[in-house]
Amino acid sequence: MAVRASTFETVGGYDIGLGPRGSDRGVGDDTELVRRAQAKGIPGYWVPEAVVDHFVPAKRMTPGAVFRYGLIKGAQQARMSGQTSGVGSAAARVASQLARGLAQRLAGRRGNALVCFLNAGLAWSGR
Repeated sequence: MAVRASTFETVGGYDIGLGPRGSDRGVGDDTELVRRAQAKGIPGYWVPEAVVDHFVPAKRMTPGAVFRYGLIKGAQQARMSGQTSGVGSAAARVASQLARGLAQRLAGRRGNALVCFLNAGLAWSGR
């Protein structure tokens, strides 16, 4: 993502209460900035030709690490939207995603399994 200096001047910088700080892997600072820019009428553009290499260490690609990231991201999304769902419906979604993730893993589809574990974390923390 690239942001013009004039956008920062108009909407302010990143919300320091969001995003990563030290060992906290906070998220959502970029999304929140884009939402403020859109609210001020500043357009965004998708550039499909742009390429970004984003290195993710192997230790962050385990089912547990991906689930924990989902917890962090889901909590942040719920906080930003102000919407939550009940614990019962969250538990059902978590159970469903974990079951799907296990089935994907057993079928040898590791990437699909990780997406399910991420979704389980999102569902639980967004309750």
